[in-house]
Amino acid sequence: MRLMLLVRAYQVYGHMKAKLDPLDLEERPIPDDLDPALYGFTEADLDREFFIGVWRMSGFLSENRPVQTLRAILKRLEQAYCGNIGYEYMHIADREKCNWLRDKIETPTPTQYSRQRREVILGPAYLEFTIRKLLSSEMDCSQEVWT
Repeated sequence: MRLMLLVRAYQVYGHMKAKLDPLDLEERPIPDDLDPALYGFTEADLDREFFIGVWRMSGFLSENRPVQTLRAILKRLEQAYCGNIGYEYMHIADREKCNWLRDKIETPTPTQYSRQRREVILGPAYLEFTIRKLLSSEMDCSQEVWT
């Protein structure tokens, strides 16, 4: 139950710990709710394994890994909620929408692009690279011509 409360705290308050200021000009207080000690966890508990397979949850808690260490769970929560993007969605009353968002946030899947889409995305960069290479080798110019 304590672990469930800690996970919920990250889902509710994790966005407040997100790194949204790239220049670090503003120091924001980190909510006490994100401290595992508040829920009775100690340093020794970080490597203790917890069985989380009985919870009916969406997100990474619903994966086929019913036993995880507290350290691994905290790492996943930090990556999901406290990175460069802060997600604040727990105010949404519709449970289905919350679960959909939680799945997308906590279990990111790598985007697979078709060959045609990759060519559209990378085409201009490859063309510029080729032109620079051609000009620098044939005309004996430096690459600073384009700057």
